[in-house]
Amino acid sequence: MIVEFEGFLISLLKKENSMKHKTPVISLFMILLLSTSISFCNLVLTQDCFTQIVSLSINKPSLEIGEVLQVHIVYDLYYDPLDPLGIGSVSITIGIQGEIDFITQYEFSDAGFNINKVITMDISPPHWAPNGTGQIGIVRVEAWVQDSFGAMTDSVEHPFTVLRSALIIDLTPLPPTIFYHEIINLSGSLHNPNNASIPIPNHRIDIVIFQETQIIQSYLQNTTLQSSFTQSIDTELIGTGRFNCNITAQANDDYAQEKTSFSFFVSNGNLTLSITSNASVIQTYYPLMNNCSVLVSATLNCQLVSHSVDDANVTCSFGNSTKPMSYLGQNQFFAVLTAPYYPGNYSITVLASLPNHNPINNSILIQVVQRKALIQLRSNCSLAAYGDTIQLTIHAIDETTQIPLTNKICSVFFLNQSIWNLLAQLMLDENGIAELYWQAQNVGDQDFIFKTTLNGDPEYATEEIKHTVINTHEFRFFLNTSINAVRQSITNYSIQITTLDFQPLSNINVSLIEILTNISWCTITTNASGSAILSWYIDSQYDLGIHEFLLTAQDESVPIGSIPITMVIFEQTILEIV
Repeated sequence: MIVEFEGFLISLLKKENSMKHKTPVISLFMILLLSTSISFCNLVLTQDCFTQIVSLSINKPSLEIGEVLQVHIVYDLYYDPLDPLGIGSVSITIGIQGEIDFITQYEFSDAGFNINKVITMDISPPHWAPNGTGQIGIVRVEAWVQDSFGAMTDSVEHPFTVLRSALIIDLTPLPPTIFYHEIINLSGSLHNPNNASIPIPNHRIDIVIFQETQIIQSYLQNTTLQSSFTQSIDTELIGTGRFNCNITAQANDDYAQEKTSFSFFVSNGNLTLSITSNASVIQTYYPLMNNCSVLVSATLNCQLVSHSVDDANVTCSFGNSTKPMSYLGQNQFFAVLTAPYYPGNYSITVLASLPNHNPINNSILIQVVQRKALIQLRSNCSLAAYGDTIQLTIHAIDETTQIPLTNKICSVFFLNQSIWNLLAQLMLDENGIAELYWQAQNVGDQDFIFKTTLNGDPEYATEEIKHTVINTHEFRFFLNTSINAVRQSITNYSIQITTLDFQPLSNINVSLIEILTNISWCTITTNASGSAILSWYIDSQYDLGIHEFLLTAQDESVPIGSIPITMVIFEQTILEIV
C-alpha cells in the first residue's frame, strides 16, 4: 500500500497520545521516521493493530426488577485487513459482582475508530436475585486485537445496583350476590409494574378471610407459570355475613411484599318447605276422645344443594298451640297435632330455621268441624188418627265412637200447616234415650210429621232428624153439591160433618167462598151434632146462571177439607124459568 508518509506519521502521532499499550517496534519505527528528512515517495507500509475502549456508560445507576438496562460503548478496533493473521473483537459481559458466571454476553467484531454500540437487557427474574439491600451488577467491556506483528487488549468495568420491584395484584371481581352453599372462585394474577409481561411463577400468596377481628379461614397458594393464582372458598366453611379478605404476595429476592384487601357479603341460603296432612277436615277435640288429631308432614330442602337438614329447627302451629316437629330422616319432619276446641277454619303453619339460611314458613288450611251425632227418632206406630196417642223415642250416639250421648238436651217439634211447633225438650239418659207421649191433634188431611235436634250443643253439629206417622183420620161431609137459588130471596143450605165412624165434629168453621171473586158468602160453626145451616141473600143484580163455589171446613186454623159446590141462579121460580 502506498501512502503519503508525512501525513501518515502525523496520524500515528495523534493516535499515540491515546494508546494504553504499544509495541516497542511501532514506537521505534515512528521515531526513526520522524528523525529523517528523507522522502520515501514510493514506500509501502503495513500499519500495526490497535484497540481501545473509548467510553462506557449505562442509562441508570440503580434499576428495579423489570426495568431495562441500557449499555452504551464507544471503542476503536484496528488491524491490517491484508494481514492474514489479523483478527479482533469487543465483548460486553453483564454479571453479578463476585460471581464467576456471567448472566449475558454480547460480542462485536466491527473494526474502525469511534464505533458506537448500544445494548439493552431486562433486569428481570430468573436472572437476578437481589437481597433486601440490592444486588451489585457489573458491566465489563473487553477488547482485543492481534496481527502478524503482535496483540493488544483493553477493558473497562461499570457497576450498577439492582433492587427489588414492587408488585401489582389484579383480582377478578366476585359475583355481586353470593349465597350460602356456593363456592367462591377467587382468582387473580401478579404483575411487574416495570414490565407486565414478565412471568412471576411460584410466588407465594397468602389469603386470609376474617370477620371483624376473627380469622375465619386462611389459604396458601403459589402462582402458576402464567403468574396467576386461584382459590376455592367454600361458604359452608366460613358462614354468612360480611367478610374481609386480605391477599398478600409475600416478599422474595426479586419482589417486595404487596397487600390488597376487599370485602364481600355471603347471603343466607334459601330453603324450600312443603307440608301435607293426613286430613283436611277434622273434628273438634273433647276430653277422652282420640280421633281429633292430625298428622302433619314437612319436607325441608336447600335450593342450591342437597344435604341433610337434621339440625334444622322446625315447629308446627295449630290454633293457639305450637310444638316442635320430629326428624324422620331424608329431610322429613312430622308432628301429631290436636285439633282446637272450637270449630272453624284454621291454618297449620310450619316454620323452619337453619343456621346460615333464611327462615321459611308454609301453611295449609284445615277445617275443624263439630262431631256428628247419630240420632234416631222412632214411634210406636206407623199409622195414627186424630185422638190417638203416639209414643216417640229418641236415641242418640256419637257417630265416630258409638258412645251414647248422655245429659244432652233434645228438642222435639211437630209440623202443623208448615209451622214447626215445639212439643218438648227432653234430657237424654245414660243410654242416650228419651221418650215422649203425644195425643194426635186434628190436622185435617196432613200426616203427623216430627223432628228432633240437639238443643244447640257446641260439641255436635246441628242436624235435624224427621219422622212421619201417616194420618188415617178421614172426615164425612153430608150436603148437596148443587144448589138452586132465586134472585131477591134467602137461600138456606144445610150440612153435617162427622168422622169416618159417624162421630159428629162440632166447632168446625164452615165457609162458602165464591171461586171467581174469592169472597166468602157465609160462615158458620157446626153444633154438637156436627150440623150447620148456611144462609145468604141474592140481590136482583146478581148474574143468572151457573156459579162455582167452594165449601171449606177448618178445625180452628187447621183445614180439614174442602168441597166444590155448584150454584144455579134463577130470576123468580124454577118453573117460570123453565
